Amino acid sequence: MFRKILPVFLVLSVVFGWRAARGARADQAQKVQARKPQAAKSGNTKKTKKTKKTPEEIRSDKARLYYGEALWAEMQGNYQKAIKDFTMVTVLEPRSYKSWLHIARDYRKTSRAMDAISALNNAINVEPKAPQAYLSLMESYWELGGLVKNAVHTGERAMKNGVSPAIILPDMGWYYYLANDKANASDCYKKAYKTDPKNSVLVNNMGLLLFSEGRYGDAISRFGEALKLNPGSVLAPYFEALSYNKLGKEKEALEALRKALKKDWRLPEESAGFNNKFFPWANPGDLSKLFAKLKPAPPALKNSSVKARAPKKIPSAAPPKNGRGAAKGK
Repeated sequence: MFRKILPVFLVLSVVFGWRAARGARADQAQKVQARKPQAAKSGNTKKTKKTKKTPEEIRSDKARLYYGEALWAEMQGNYQKAIKDFTMVTVLEPRSYKSWLHIARDYRKTSRAMDAISALNNAINVEPKAPQAYLSLMESYWELGGLVKNAVHTGERAMKNGVSPAIILPDMGWYYYLANDKANASDCYKKAYKTDPKNSVLVNNMGLLLFSEGRYGDAISRFGEALKLNPGSVLAPYFEALSYNKLGKEKEALEALRKALKKDWRLPEESAGFNNKFFPWANPGDLSKLFAKLKPAPPALKNSSVKARAPKKIPSAAPPKNGRGAAKGK
């Protein structure tokens, strides 16, 4: 009897055991599935968490946007919009030195000199040791009507605040020169030369001052020195040529003028503008005859010994041939 029941009992045990294992696996899968959304939710919470910007950071972001818009407007020549946007930058960041410089430049572009001067003074208040605002302010005073005293006072203020005399003195000397105050111009140039003897612009200007005093030989020495400091200069050899021409040394004047023309072939057309700019109180002289002597001859006249070549004869087309290889009609 037991032997008959035993196989049935074993079969039932296997069936119930399989069902129990299947149910356990299903319960475990449900638990795992239930945990997954929670893990994903927890992960999403970390990713979407954002830190709040401070008011300073928000202002800085806005200032950058306005600054970019202003630069673009300036590039397009829309100076009114550029002024408006740069002004917004200074409202958000009052110590934006570059914005004040841009505002001043755009005011000068629109012929608003007094507004430019005000903006430059704001720039100086922000960065009293930075030279650019002082230099621009000196130029603005001169453009306003030759206010050399204001320009000089600005230069003195710059040096008092710690700006290097090597940067300021050459410009002070230049405005004295433009105002025909040769004594003060010479004094500024000499002091500047002691601090920076390798400034080619300064040395050139020293030569211009000597030229205006009729000291052409000394001027030539300065122009030659300036050319050594800046071999690519067009003005230095041109000023040399003017000085040699004043001394009646045509050969040397031609040689100096040839050097200048090698660097800028448009010099004959540009020379009138240079004369007006650099010689407000002196007569630079006329180099038109020297320019004419250096003017290159047309290509066909460069060498008269070269004979013109005879034009090539274009061969006529060969007459058609007959079947036997002979030309038709022959």
